Amino acid sequence: MMRLFDFLKLHQKWLLAIFSLIVVPLVVYTYLSYAKMADMAKKQTIQLAEKTTGRTASELGFLTASSINALDILSLDRNMNEMLSQNPDEHPIPLQLRDYANIVNFANTLERNKDFYRVRLYVRDDFVYANDHVNLFGLSQALSEQWGEDLTRSGQNAHWFIPQEDENADGTPPLVSVARKMLNLDNFTRTNGVIRIDILQSTLTDKLTDTKITDGALVYLQNVQGQIIARSDPELGPEGLPAAKEWLSLPANEWNTRRIGNTSVMLSHRAVEGSDWSLVTVVPVKEVLAGITALRNQLIAILLSIVLFAYFLAYLASKAGTKKIKHLIKRMKKVQSGDLNVIISRYGKDELGELVENFNYMIVKLTGLMNEHVQLGIALRSADLRTLQSQINPHFLYNSLDLINCTAIEHQVPDITKMVRALTKYYKIGLSKGMNIVSLESELEHAKAYVQIMNMRYADAVEFNIDIDTSLLCCRIPKITLQPLVENAILHGILEKENKRGTIRLTGRRDHAAIRLFLEDDGIGIPANKLGTLFSHNAHDLQQAESGIGIQNTHDRLRLAYGEAFGLNLKSEPGRGTIVEIRFPGDSGFEDK
Repeated sequence: MMRLFDFLKLHQKWLLAIFSLIVVPLVVYTYLSYAKMADMAKKQTIQLAEKTTGRTASELGFLTASSINALDILSLDRNMNEMLSQNPDEHPIPLQLRDYANIVNFANTLERNKDFYRVRLYVRDDFVYANDHVNLFGLSQALSEQWGEDLTRSGQNAHWFIPQEDENADGTPPLVSVARKMLNLDNFTRTNGVIRIDILQSTLTDKLTDTKITDGALVYLQNVQGQIIARSDPELGPEGLPAAKEWLSLPANEWNTRRIGNTSVMLSHRAVEGSDWSLVTVVPVKEVLAGITALRNQLIAILLSIVLFAYFLAYLASKAGTKKIKHLIKRMKKVQSGDLNVIISRYGKDELGELVENFNYMIVKLTGLMNEHVQLGIALRSADLRTLQSQINPHFLYNSLDLINCTAIEHQVPDITKMVRALTKYYKIGLSKGMNIVSLESELEHAKAYVQIMNMRYADAVEFNIDIDTSLLCCRIPKITLQPLVENAILHGILEKENKRGTIRLTGRRDHAAIRLFLEDDGIGIPANKLGTLFSHNAHDLQQAESGIGIQNTHDRLRLAYGEAFGLNLKSEPGRGTIVEIRFPGDSGFEDK
């Protein structure tokens, strides 16, 4: 920790001290206060929610109990049992109509309960009153519906369900229903029919809406199959409802905090007696803490004001103490970027003034050393260029003289004049009156003179084609750049072929600020293992050294003259030839020193 403190700047240490003494205690106090108030708000919300959900659960339990009690009254009524137990074929129609009136009267009596929307009886289809489609329906209709199949399969005394949507096609509002079988009281193996009581879904919705303790709270009923019976905001559809797995694993009648999606909520569920329903309550934590959050924001605003004020004080204090140090640091950064004109003229007599005095002395010494280094570099660069160039001229001079001798012996003088003229042109261009930089046009003439000499020796074995735009001929290039490459292409490429004949093609183009020449031959090519070592100064054998000296020296001369971005690049395929790329600046600015 102390080592980290040592790396901090002075004004950062001041800020750290202010934060330690003022800001940190305030932040801790604000956090603890908010946490305490948030906990109190949650407890109060839970107490209120417990009271409202308990009341709603009791009301729903009373509703389900009264519904089941009404079913029991109808199922166990002796008169109702006798009327529905009659054989329709043997029971006269007048008596059936009398029974119909009694049954409808009984149903209407039950419908006077404000929570019941309709009482339905599903009786045997043979009765004349079986399909009035108000209170009486055919038993086959019930058994063909999904809820009828579920009732038969479940074996329960009462089965709660939501009717299918096609039952509401005639404008009937959404319903929640409960049904049970009517057994023959004289023979329990026989079924007289099915009783069903419909309750408006809006009745349940109103009770759930009254349970909400915040605007964003959600209260809904869900059965064991996961079906939503009713919810406090029916217009939202399934939106915002947590999956059943979110609350089924939680203990009943307890409140737990869960994250559903990106929202943190308080969640509780409890069973509704007389049904397979669960009353689920979801309260967003942000609404519970809305008032506390506003207070927290006020505290944060006050805290930020204190932090800004403390920062301002620390800034003034650190600026007064570090002004000279920052000035010295700026001068040091200029030195890092290469600017040595950074002498500080005014400084005091204290320890900082002594530091500035030593800095000025260091800059003076450094400037002297840099100037000395520059002069040495210029001298070394010029010497390197001339040394590399001198390695090439004697090598070719020996071959040319040998060629003159051979020509004189073989041809008995006739071609000596032609040979001497070509050789004279070659050396005249090569010497260039002592200049190290010549035009590209002069270099091309030099290369053509060399090819002419070689064709005299090898009976026109080389065809030399040049395709370069005339606008490039005035560009400057170090002399004797092309000739060593042409020589290498002839001696180690074309003349190594079985027929000892071939073509050299020289093309070029401008690439932005650079000139790119391509010297291509159809010689034997260069093996891959040898290609990678041509630019190496350590030749593995004598043959490799002889074949690569021209390429290596030319590459080094271009890099010394123009920098690392320029020079040669080779591509070769054994048996098909070699391409040498020569890259140099279009307007180099190179001065002949």
